[in-house]
Amino acid sequence: MILLGLVGPALTVWFKDTDATLLVNPEFIRGMGGNNVRYVHSLPYNSLAAYVIGICLGLYIYDAQRIDKKFPNRKVLSLLTWMVVPATVLLFSISGKYFFGSHERAPLLFRMIFAAMHRPIVASLYAFLVLSLVFKFNKFGSILADWSVWRIPSRLSYMVYITHVNIIQYLLGTRTQLANISFINFVMNFVGVTCISFLLALPLYLLLEAPFTNVVKTLTHQKLLSKQDTKKE
Repeated sequence: MILLGLVGPALTVWFKDTDATLLVNPEFIRGMGGNNVRYVHSLPYNSLAAYVIGICLGLYIYDAQRIDKKFPNRKVLSLLTWMVVPATVLLFSISGKYFFGSHERAPLLFRMIFAAMHRPIVASLYAFLVLSLVFKFNKFGSILADWSVWRIPSRLSYMVYITHVNIIQYLLGTRTQLANISFINFVMNFVGVTCISFLLALPLYLLLEAPFTNVVKTLTHQKLLSKQDTKKE
């Protein structure tokens, strides 16, 4: 599966001559993403490598907690935890400068390598961050992650994920004039889309996700009880 997640995006770039990642430029906005969204972002195998890394992380955490695993060199691990976000910024800064800073399109080989590797790299970085928060390599990060204020946003996160793209497309589709590209405008758009997404996600969670989840839990619980009753008989 992880091999498919590495080879699939690279072959898509090769056969379809797409960009290595989604580049938000005037052509992208005018065409509402066009084929780039489907080929570069939406195809199932594009995120398969990151999905496998997440599964492996979950299994490792489960086994480590079950055997009460001890981690040596916690100071080094704590320092590495602080480096996750700077490493992410550095990765996207270098790649963004290369893709946007040059007037020429990136070579095919580099686009294939970047398409294959950037998701697994980011997934590995944040898998380590999750591992650090679970096993408390960094005290400050663990205290921040355990803060009870994250409970409500975490429950709404799936609906936010579903709705935010539609909100962005609506805002772009109803725009009647050009927008100035600046840091403050970017921050305002980001905060605005985030707030609207959470406001829409709340009723969707209460009316759709939560009832459906409870129905599924009830059905699965009844099946487990029936299986246990048949075994006892």
